[in-house]
Amino acid sequence: VCIVQTVVPPLPVTLAAGDSITIELGYTPRAETSNVKDGWEYDTLVLTATGCDVRHAMRGMGVVPRVSVLDVLLDTVDVGGVICSTLGMAITNGIAGIPGTDTLVVTDARSLDEPFFVSDPPEPPLPLIIAPGESAYVGRICVRGEGNGPIHGDVVVVSNAIEGDSVSRISATVRGGVSVAEGIQASMLRFTPHPVQGALQVRWATPLAADAVVTLTNVSGRTVATAVPRSGDTGVEVDCSNLAPGAYVVRLVVAGSTVVHKPVIIVD
Repeated sequence: VCIVQTVVPPLPVTLAAGDSITIELGYTPRAETSNVKDGWEYDTLVLTATGCDVRHAMRGMGVVPRVSVLDVLLDTVDVGGVICSTLGMAITNGIAGIPGTDTLVVTDARSLDEPFFVSDPPEPPLPLIIAPGESAYVGRICVRGEGNGPIHGDVVVVSNAIEGDSVSRISATVRGGVSVAEGIQASMLRFTPHPVQGALQVRWATPLAADAVVTLTNVSGRTVATAVPRSGDTGVEVDCSNLAPGAYVVRLVVAGSTVVHKPVIIVD
């Protein structure tokens, strides 16, 4: 809806030849447009003068930027080491397949939790401009090897999106006191197929010296699937048929000792 907010000088006014006045208009969209090409709202400004009316057509469109960010699963990092994501964190101007209708401007991305951090300066440099429906990567997202086992943190993305700031969940596995007990080394663990569809075959070369547990955890650290190999086994099958596509972590625990953490990707 268009309204006249101010007129300088106030009406009514007499204009001599060559004089002018300034009219300030305000526009409040009824709703966000669903068609950025043709979804205009129209109105008419009517100027009443002596002896005639002058009509001026106006149009406007309600648009907003929207933001969604993907969680990031980093690889295993040794204690004291540093690893970074190859591309960074994916940011999309849109939500659930519905694109935003205005340009998204990302002005900051910062870690909320140590030992995770964003490269300084970010790559690419901020601000990051993302057109409606398009995606880009910000980062690199990195982690220092502190502690042991799965760790999680958050990176906040600051933008002009209507939803406000967004948070990406970051996960990694620290290999510090990661044991090579029971004769199994991290490099020996093999996945087939990879990426995974349906069932994951986990294999290792050295027979287990004790009963074990293989778990599959999501990026939030929640266990979503398990399998129980026995002493003497050299592999096990993990049912992944009911899991959503995405990044997960496989953990092999032998005799209560964590032996291996490795990332795995599940696809449709």
